[in-house]
Amino acid sequence: MFNPEQYIIENRNHLYKQAYKLAKRKELAEDFLSQLVIIILTNFKYKGDNNTKSINTYCWGILLNIRRDYDSYNRKWITE
Repeated sequence: MFNPEQYIIENRNHLYKQAYKLAKRKELAEDFLSQLVIIILTNFKYKGDNNTKSINTYCWGILLNIRRDYDSYNRKWITE
């Protein structure tokens, strides 16, 4: 059974590195990671194999979506 709290504790460094690859800034990577943790703890709907590699891949997709949302939000404010 997938335990989200245990997964976050065991894989925090890996998830931070992935967030940093997308953010390129420490503060923004921490913000992305905190959003990811909220998603994992509240409404994580993972239905694949219960292994770390598969879950990490799924989380990478969530981080990409967080980055896209961040970029579109900033573009909206720049154009207004």
